[in-house]
Amino acid sequence: MNRKKTYNFLNRKLRLTKSSNGWYRFDDPDTNEHQSMAVNFDLDRVKDFVSGKNTTIFTFLLKYLNLDREEIKSKIDSYEESEYTYHNHIQTLKSNLTLPDNTYSISTPGILRDRAVSYLTNRGFDYDYLVSKGLCYCNKGEWFGRIIIPFKNPGLIYYIARSFVGNSLRYKNPKNDEVGVSKSSLFYNESALNNSRVYLTEGVFDALSCGDLGIASLGWSVSPQQYTKLITSKVSEIYIIPDKGFYKKALLLASKLLRYKKVYICNLDYDDRGDDVNEIGLSKLIFNQVTWRNLKDITLK
Repeated sequence: MNRKKTYNFLNRKLRLTKSSNGWYRFDDPDTNEHQSMAVNFDLDRVKDFVSGKNTTIFTFLLKYLNLDREEIKSKIDSYEESEYTYHNHIQTLKSNLTLPDNTYSISTPGILRDRAVSYLTNRGFDYDYLVSKGLCYCNKGEWFGRIIIPFKNPGLIYYIARSFVGNSLRYKNPKNDEVGVSKSSLFYNESALNNSRVYLTEGVFDALSCGDLGIASLGWSVSPQQYTKLITSKVSEIYIIPDKGFYKKALLLASKLLRYKKVYICNLDYDDRGDDVNEIGLSKLIFNQVTWRNLKDITLK
């Protein structure tokens, strides 16, 4: 469908209100609940914030108008094109980004180095592999007692830090204005999206457990920027690995990706071997392909 005509049609029918990241909010046409739904013409998605459901614009129109496909197309084509604000979902990365002061490679001897390495290897990681991924430790200042995990594509674009000393918050992120982007616009190990297959996890250490094909979203509420990167990437197969307790949220994401990619998912909710891929091991996970035909059945597993 023509985006500009569709925008004009929906704007007149539903009185769209411009939101953020390319989304337009509107009242639920069935319940009249205020601003409880949103549409994004660039992503071709309609969100229902109450039910959590996410559909294509055309699927929403089929229900909303109660017309057949040809009638809907004819109705929208009768409208003139109307400009809407296009949102660029890919933010501008800061050039010449550097890691925090007093940060050293885990291969560099120094205060806290042995403790940092012990923390990582006790989680089952190969030391040489982590060195190749650029993991560091910080022994002074604001980031003291944390392992620094750099995001590269191919140069440094972001970093997060994991505490391994004391009782401070487990993870710490840099301020957006310091790095030029927020973590919600990125994946850890984004360069893996140039491959035909990736393993999608929530956390960085889980992604590292999947090797060079592992990426981390840093949360199962995938942002519009991250969603755009996934569906426009070279990847043809996405293997989703949710931590224990997050299967249903991950399955919702899987259903959104079905239109664009082959999607597979594993369920650790009832697996007594561990809570995540880092504890269990990638080779021991069992994946099920997600299709429109088996989506209901796989939800019950």
